[in-house]
Amino acid sequence: PFFKSHNLEAITDHTIEEFRRTLQEKNLSSKTRQDIFVVFRSILFFASKEFSELKQLDIQIPKCEKKSADRLSIHEQKKFIQYLYMDMDRIKFGTYLALMTGLRIGELCALKWKDIVLEESYLSIHNTMIRLKSPSISETKTRVFIYPPKSRSSIRTIPLSPDMVDLCMKFKVNDEEAYVLTGSSSSFMEPRVLSNRIKQFQLDCGLDSLHFHTFRHSFATRCLESGMDVKSLSEVLGHSSCKITLDTYVHVSMDLKRQGMLQMERKVMLR
Repeated sequence: PFFKSHNLEAITDHTIEEFRRTLQEKNLSSKTRQDIFVVFRSILFFASKEFSELKQLDIQIPKCEKKSADRLSIHEQKKFIQYLYMDMDRIKFGTYLALMTGLRIGELCALKWKDIVLEESYLSIHNTMIRLKSPSISETKTRVFIYPPKSRSSIRTIPLSPDMVDLCMKFKVNDEEAYVLTGSSSSFMEPRVLSNRIKQFQLDCGLDSLHFHTFRHSFATRCLESGMDVKSLSEVLGHSSCKITLDTYVHVSMDLKRQGMLQMERKVMLR
């Protein structure tokens, strides 16, 4: 919208800097601002290829501020698991499944029973669910879409423990097309409805700042603390590279490095 009154040839370095300041004044995350500039740069690059008379501008992508990942402590995680097991229904079961596998909220909402192969103890991620604006309906209306994940690495297979397989057996329905969270093939639970249920779980448990992505961060933290190698964890999480995993969970990897160095020191010291 910022550029709707600008001609392409009128866009200058000064205009882009003004656009950058406008974004900074809005309540946007640094990642969102970065994504906007990535798309903006791609548009201008395309325009410069199509219209050779246009000046090719040097667009600097804003750096993304790194935030520490919110995660449950072991005590909090045990407390939450105990709560989920009390009068466990399909939504609590799905939440527990995500906590123990690192699923994203859209992946869980799109998960069907055909994606869980209990005979071989694994589940497969092929789709994710998201709510987007739908111009075909109205500019202000949104609708739910189920798509393959945005990156190839997000299409993955996650192993399940024997205990998780046993729990899955209790909630499994005969209809392979049924959604895991609803047990029905004709109705699903969308991410924002599930997020509201998580808020209720938080109130019931008395935990602070509990949101769905907390489960993913907690899962990754427990895996690293248990000695899982970063490459395997990166594949389970659906990250495109180990670097993303290490950058996100640097606090854990630093603890593990410190433990390793202490163990090395004990081994070589004479006392």
